[in-house]
Amino acid sequence: MSKETLNEQVQLRINLPVRIARSNEKAFYSSTIQDIGDDFVTIMAPLQEGYPLLLQPGERIMGRFTQGRKSFYFYTFVLGRHKENGIIFLELSMPEEIKEDQQRLAIRLPILLDIEKSALSSVKEGEEPVYEKTKALDLSAGGMKITSNLEYPIGTIFSIRFSLEFNGSGISQSVQFITRALLVYCKEIEKRKLYHIGVEFIDLKEPQRDKIFKFIFNKMSKRMV
Repeated sequence: MSKETLNEQVQLRINLPVRIARSNEKAFYSSTIQDIGDDFVTIMAPLQEGYPLLLQPGERIMGRFTQGRKSFYFYTFVLGRHKENGIIFLELSMPEEIKEDQQRLAIRLPILLDIEKSALSSVKEGEEPVYEKTKALDLSAGGMKITSNLEYPIGTIFSIRFSLEFNGSGISQSVQFITRALLVYCKEIEKRKLYHIGVEFIDLKEPQRDKIFKFIFNKMSKRMV
């Protein structure tokens, strides 16, 4: 897809949630688009846990947002700021280019999540996997870090089951995920008692990965407000 075609299809819009950071920093703050002109975008002052990101005119910033099943980012500059009814607004230069974010699999959300795992190497042909309840410590669209009381060799294949809660229009929906996962590391935390294992999802479909990424993005945005 050409730059022109991408930018025609991906449009900034009023009330779109965006995450903002200085271009040379990794700390993102949550905001929403309030107004759009021919050559500018107005956003509310970005917040993280109630604290604003204090940007000055001329500073270069990075913005992230989701649209449909994909994540996008852009770079632009702060033009100015003003205050209305005690609320600070920032005027940004209209981004010249919006790019699709290809790094979504690497974005990890620290989370304590109930999951079930079964090492498929211990399952005999014709038998059903026996699942063990445990916890995930982080989550990405590409995999997760899991607690385990057993040590496993690199390359072990697991069956993983977990559910994520999605809220929209006042309705809560639980979506279950079942996938095979490849063990890529096993780190001893307490001698022969506790291990942290990292797994990569093997056969999740793209729509499922998109749902996980959307869940992560929404959680990160809420934590920053």
